[in-house]
Amino acid sequence: MSKHNRLSVIVTRVLISSIFACCLIAGLFWYFITVQPVRVPYMQPYDLPEENTVVEIDTSIALESPLFWDGRLPVAEPESADGESSVIEMGSIDGVKLLGIIVQGAVRTALLDIDKKVKKVVKDDEVNGWIVDQVSADKVMLKGSDQIVELSIVRERPDSIKLESVAQ
Repeated sequence: MSKHNRLSVIVTRVLISSIFACCLIAGLFWYFITVQPVRVPYMQPYDLPEENTVVEIDTSIALESPLFWDGRLPVAEPESADGESSVIEMGSIDGVKLLGIIVQGAVRTALLDIDKKVKKVVKDDEVNGWIVDQVSADKVMLKGSDQIVELSIVRERPDSIKLESVAQ
């Protein structure tokens, strides 16, 4: 036999015997080592609420002091002197901005900025002689004698953002 063949036989026998020894050690570990059962900590059972439970939430505080306004001052309700409705002439709609819309179930309340004063309005309320025709999720429709005006929420851009045209 050549020297190369003898060396190859020796390496093969060493590898086979080491594989056999590893399998024997693994079998001994598997047979003699016991595994502890998994310990599950005891936890108190939780009582979940019924599905049909109705939770009453008092949202008047949030409506009185809107979260993202400076000072969070309450929105003043309009007061009538005698409780009688007076005839109001149709005014300009230029100074009116839509600040936000609050949805409470089926009732939608619009927050309007009328000449730097905040007013809460719902459908069929009056604003400078205009009647609130519709309050949707992102706009308010005001109806006048023969006109319809739509106010939408306009997000003001900070002065730090400068828009420039890109010429190619």
